[in-house]
Amino acid sequence: MKYPDYFHFFSWHTKVSIELPVGFEEEAEIPEEYRAIYADDLDPDDERGAKILTKALKMPEVGEETLLQIASNSALIPGNSVISGPEKITIDHLEAVKQYIMHKNPETEEETLRCEVFAGAADLLFMIIGVCEMKRKDDYFPVFETAVGSVRFIIL
Repeated sequence: MKYPDYFHFFSWHTKVSIELPVGFEEEAEIPEEYRAIYADDLDPDDERGAKILTKALKMPEVGEETLLQIASNSALIPGNSVISGPEKITIDHLEAVKQYIMHKNPETEEETLRCEVFAGAADLLFMIIGVCEMKRKDDYFPVFETAVGSVRFIIL
């Protein structure tokens, strides 16, 4: 019997459907904040794995300009430097922007890789944010790319 390489996750609160590799689990779903967090390697004995956040926000008219401005604002956060992007993409027939950012914590010097995707549908902003330690970027870059490619927005 062949087992799946990916599991499907969905949150009614974020309206985001996403496929993540075996090993990821739902870490938290916070309905009042319209977000869900999925994490790899929740076992405390394992090396820290990646986390992926999905979130939905109600906003007035979300278009391409708004998405680019949000990405730009994120890049300006102290400690952030853009590795690639922002790149205009389409996810599940919606306009989106994707960028990769390296964040260096000024207090701990820890470096993390952030895959940030912002998508819009009328008055909804969707965020998909993947985070891992920079030293594990080669492990998780393909995971983030596959996850972003699998996203579907369930807007009823």
